[in-house]
Amino acid sequence: MGAYAGYEAHTAGTKPKCLAHLARTSRDWQKLTNDGSADFRFFEAIREFVRNGCRFHRVRQNGELTQSQQAAEKIWLQERLLQLITFSVSHEKAVTLQK
Repeated sequence: MGAYAGYEAHTAGTKPKCLAHLARTSRDWQKLTNDGSADFRFFEAIREFVRNGCRFHRVRQNGELTQSQQAAEKIWLQERLLQLITFSVSHEKAVTLQK
């Protein structure tokens, strides 16, 4: 995937990726899919998830969210992640990223 080489030294079965690399990879691989296809929408959803996750972190760190707002955001992120994990994709790049 062309990510930071330090990830390869990680011994876990699943390799970590920074959100910027995830968003960039989604943008680049989305160009390989047909506009409007399920795979195209999957890559767009990944980018939206990253944007929202980064926004959540930023506003939480700045103290801009109440505890109930934080809880609601966390639930949304967790539910959206589950949707992304189970999203029906067929393009080999979408399948790779989903794993």
